[in-house]
Amino acid sequence: MMLRIRRYGARDVMHHLVLWTNAYKEASIMFRRMFPFICISMIAMMFMGLSGLALAENVELIWLHSGGNRIELFESMAREFERLNPGVTVKSSYPSYSDNIKVAIAGGAPPDVMWLGNGLWEFIDVLMPLDNIVAKSPLMREIPAAILQSHKWDGKLIGMPFGVNTHAFYYNKELFAEAGVTMPKDWTWDDAINMSKKLTRDTNSDGTPEVWGIQLSELSHSSYYACDSYTADFKKVLINHPGNIAAIQMYADLILGKYGVHVPSGQGDSKTNLIAGRLAMAPRGVFEISDYVNNANFDWDVTLFPKLKVEGKEYRSSWYSTESWCIYKDTKKADLAIRFLEFLMSKENMVKISDIGGVVPSQASVAQASFLKIKKPANIRAFTDALNWWKKNTANPAGITITDGGYWSQVYSGQQPAANAIPELAKMMQQTLDEFWANRSK
Repeated sequence: MMLRIRRYGARDVMHHLVLWTNAYKEASIMFRRMFPFICISMIAMMFMGLSGLALAENVELIWLHSGGNRIELFESMAREFERLNPGVTVKSSYPSYSDNIKVAIAGGAPPDVMWLGNGLWEFIDVLMPLDNIVAKSPLMREIPAAILQSHKWDGKLIGMPFGVNTHAFYYNKELFAEAGVTMPKDWTWDDAINMSKKLTRDTNSDGTPEVWGIQLSELSHSSYYACDSYTADFKKVLINHPGNIAAIQMYADLILGKYGVHVPSGQGDSKTNLIAGRLAMAPRGVFEISDYVNNANFDWDVTLFPKLKVEGKEYRSSWYSTESWCIYKDTKKADLAIRFLEFLMSKENMVKISDIGGVVPSQASVAQASFLKIKKPANIRAFTDALNWWKKNTANPAGITITDGGYWSQVYSGQQPAANAIPELAKMMQQTLDEFWANRSK
């Protein structure tokens, strides 16, 4: 087969030269027209790059945390975040709770990320919704739905609960043995009172017990023994419940000496009396485990709160409060603040927080990896099992306190029974709540 090669004549060559020349002229004209825009774009890109570089070198994230025995840990976490995010500085401090945060916001220097406990409800209008963070994080989706719900305002999650403070009954196993009492696998308040009668002992026969059976604390807990303090939308007060009324009356009866088993007023707090060996049992918080490990010179353990039987139904609760991370809604560093919150909630950092004690991790996998491996107390699960009876406590956005109006003190001073006082207290609380919502709608 022969390959044919086309031969170009002079006319063909001239034709192509004209085409190339015209194309070059058009390209030159277009370039001259576009050149100013190209220059402006390049300068803008250079400026943006320099600005971004300057910004990256000077970003300061303000973080307010809880302090206490976590200061060293939180500072090390701040430095680690800085290492992972070159150009970012985390400025951390630990103010004395919510008043200082309010001052910082009012003064134009709000935090980007902050720690809040029950004070969460004082900041409902300045916190960023965090629902999207939960939606994309399997770890944060481990947080029990009831706990997430209790951190929602107007249907939006405004606080990311990283830990829960639950209470359990601490008890002195040696005093139990001396009195011939055994802690049952499960128990009721009738059991607790009967056991306390055996545990209360006048060892020197002077007419005054040297060892007491029980001592209560955090009395407001009795107001939500049977149900939440409020509906999920905070529009209705729920404390006027037969189970709550029975719990409040029982607590008052114990404290007022009806059974002769409760430490009298003025003879020290329950933690001091427990550690000193003057008290057989008392409900105390998870955050005090280290106090007993380090200071109790006797064998001890913990168990769930007793069941309360009322009108054929059984109720159980614990004292609950939570700790959460929140983001100021008007932060100018929203993306960075979200990244920092996700960093704080990572499994690695949650295990670190759990390891120093003082809180039940809100995520089940963290509890399994760390908290439930604590060797003392033996029944460490009492603190996590308490979450099965989670109740919304008395904290609320309207600023209502359980002691308002004097009804609460009248019950605990024996002036009137809970059956009379609590319905009146509930009415007063509901009126305050209604006024709160009416003012918000204006």
